[in-house]
Amino acid sequence: MSIDGSKKKRAYKPKPNNVLPFKVVKDQNSIWITLPIRTVSEANNFDHWSVKGRRHKMQKGWVVMALATTKKLVNLPCKVTITRVASRALDQHDNLPMSLKFITDAICEELTGIKQAGMADNDDRIEIKFKQEKSSTHGVKVLIEF
Repeated sequence: MSIDGSKKKRAYKPKPNNVLPFKVVKDQNSIWITLPIRTVSEANNFDHWSVKGRRHKMQKGWVVMALATTKKLVNLPCKVTITRVASRALDQHDNLPMSLKFITDAICEELTGIKQAGMADNDDRIEIKFKQEKSSTHGVKVLIEF
């Protein structure tokens, strides 16, 4: 509560400083995408459900925009390598995949066309790997090899 007694909502505002530029590069057998997204581990995050929902919608929107023209080029089966770029590293086996959960779901939905919740990333034709890099800039790099 503020001094005048009114409640102020704390809206989710991503920090625009030090993020990778948005870029999509197509090769003959691969697609490179860089997304200006700051990721947080959803396993250790206790944000309000509406804040998580906005973050999920924003991350999905970036992926849909990046794959809008290139998803037709991808032949399944394929390999997807998602690299988190941030100033601090996360735990490799559970926090890293959880920080990239919404991005993984959106990529699999776009590539398979399956919109049912929890089913697209279970497709055997998509092999997913997670990596991370330390850098002063933040973002996500996606490599799709087919």
